[in-house]
Formats: sequence, C-alpha cells, structure tokens
Amino acid sequence: MVKLRNLFKRKEYKKGYFIHETVNGFKLCRILNEYDKEQDAMDDLLKLLSHKVTQEDLLEVYSKKQSW
Repeated sequence: MVKLRNLFKRKEYKKGYFIHETVNGFKLCRILNEYDKEQDAMDDLLKLLSHKVTQEDLLEVYSKKQSW
C-alpha cells in the first residue's frame, strides 16, 4: 500500500549553480538545463520568457539527463 505522504512528496531535481563575472560585479546563476546546441538553449529561453514553459518544466528535463 502506498503511504499517503509519498503521494505528495516533492520532486527532487539536480541542482547546479555558477558565478558569472560581469563589469558590474558577480551574478549567481542557476542551471535549468544543459544543451549541446546554442540554438536549443535560445529556444528554451524564449519559451521561458514567454511563459510557454516553466523553470520546473526545464528542471524536470534536466534531472533526467545523464551528466558528469
């Protein structure tokens, strides 16, 4: 039997962050996904900014990828 608390357990995603240096200082950035092609990353960025996908959508795809 499935325990009730397991039904509503929050999904755990891979977490990745990096520090980006700019002229004005440093920015802490969160990795939402990894891409082989720049165009694929740009497409997902546009979808994210136009609310066609959410950060959680991208993180779900990222969490299923083999990395490192």
